[in-house]
Amino acid sequence: MTILCLAVSGKALAQFNTISSSIPHYKVQMTGGAPTDSNVMEVPKESTPSVADATDDVHESVSTKGETIGMEVDSMRKVLIQRYLSVSYPLGHIQVTSPFGIRKHPILRKKLKHDGIDLRAKYEEVYSVMDGEVTAVDSDKRSGIYVTVRYPGGYTCSYCHLSQPMVKKGDSVKAGEVIAISGNTGTSTGAHLHFGVRDSSGECLDPMVILEFIRKTREDVVRRLRELNG
Repeated sequence: MTILCLAVSGKALAQFNTISSSIPHYKVQMTGGAPTDSNVMEVPKESTPSVADATDDVHESVSTKGETIGMEVDSMRKVLIQRYLSVSYPLGHIQVTSPFGIRKHPILRKKLKHDGIDLRAKYEEVYSVMDGEVTAVDSDKRSGIYVTVRYPGGYTCSYCHLSQPMVKKGDSVKAGEVIAISGNTGTSTGAHLHFGVRDSSGECLDPMVILEFIRKTREDVVRRLRELNG
């Protein structure tokens, strides 16, 4: 198998208040058998233990200390858990089947810009990546049924080729809330989720920036919870 590294722009990543200023990289594993592309980029959804495991350790530590210290640690723990839950991956498992940028269109068979990423998803629940407001629930020939959500800072995420929306325009949604069921509507060769991101000026961004932000946020929370137990 061939192992590749996909760089994520440090400048774009900083727009989402990332924890580290260094340029992160995704280690991407190439495999075969994708429904719409010959190669699949496998991105691990979680590389850290669950927040539940880490907070259980903290709880045991708190119970052995003084009441005042215990209350302070418990308060810090609640804040960290809220931060962990403030972001969510758009699917239960993340597997990129077509990246952002210039690619050979699977139907038109010519090189065109892909303004998002395609994720493997066969009629699965789709989650809002952060707290936001639904700005569109509609359909067109290209995107099929889609849901667009506006997030803090004016960023918008579009979830396309859906089989069923679970929200309506104007709804407020929380990170991790089910907003749709993925599908195969619009210009599509098979069931998947197209995930697109635009900044406040309407410019398309590589959605891998969002996935990296989610990963870094959750890893940082788990690390800090373990430090409380130290």
